[in-house]
Amino acid sequence: MRFARRGLMVLCMFVLGGASLWGGLAQASGSVSLVGGMVYTQANTADGAMPLRLDLYTPRLGCDPDCPVILALHGGGFRVGTRKSPGVVMLAEAAAQAGFAVVAIDYRHIDDNPRLSERVKDGLADEIGVVRSKILQRSARGDQAVAALAAAEDTAAAMGWIMAQADRYGLNADKVALFGSSAGAVTALALAYGADELRFDLPMAIAGVVGFQGRLPDLLDIAPGDAPLMIVHGTEDARIPFDDAARLRARAKSAQLPVWFVPVGGKGHGITEINLIGTQVGGATLLSKMLMFFDQTLQDPASLMSQCVSNRADLCG
Repeated sequence: MRFARRGLMVLCMFVLGGASLWGGLAQASGSVSLVGGMVYTQANTADGAMPLRLDLYTPRLGCDPDCPVILALHGGGFRVGTRKSPGVVMLAEAAAQAGFAVVAIDYRHIDDNPRLSERVKDGLADEIGVVRSKILQRSARGDQAVAALAAAEDTAAAMGWIMAQADRYGLNADKVALFGSSAGAVTALALAYGADELRFDLPMAIAGVVGFQGRLPDLLDIAPGDAPLMIVHGTEDARIPFDDAARLRARAKSAQLPVWFVPVGGKGHGITEINLIGTQVGGATLLSKMLMFFDQTLQDPASLMSQCVSNRADLCG
């Protein structure tokens, strides 16, 4: 029954474009439970172990049956941002009201001086060569690459936390999808489509990915059977060009993945440019489109492609 109720609520959001429903979110905090500030891992840095924290959002009445999970990653260029970034909180509260659990995490930034595991270093060396890997890790550009890989390590650790805590909090560890914004999208995409190449040991399969203004390095391959993908990108993005999003869409379609492609005309980069509630595409808010994607992906992945093609041509590429 919970799945049916969630599907009906998300459909209402989609049809209404979120106009009146989302206006009450700030006053509707009583419909969401939040357990904040839990340490999910001790991450490695040059200065020693660094505790990383997460916030868990669930429906106020709990998860019965277990809630499918959205793991949310903030943006900020691997330099700034936290699990409490406005866009992450907005998504988390809306998704929890719709029947999902949302795990919003902090991850290591460049200034935290992250140190990668030997396993991930070896994976990077295998992909680009030992010499190039060492040069990259010691360069200014390498600081961001190392931070991106560290963020992916941290996300994998958060997935392990979800697996370990599933029974305690009523989480469905078999249905976990990723949302990432900007740097968070780079991280989510790398983990979803490059885990094998980069030697990440994930505790569960990733059921779906929303890449909000992100990119995927060309050296990471998208393969048939990988996670369904939703791409949201501003056509005037000067930081991560729109061409990167179009190329990602083409690569995913070549691998025969379900792809929802949402270009946002005239918009640049950042959550202030593309507001989840204030921006509408095809008569619906971006937030409602994302929840519809998660609803379909986490309920019945086998039907996602047919529903995408048959019923939601305006959302799917």
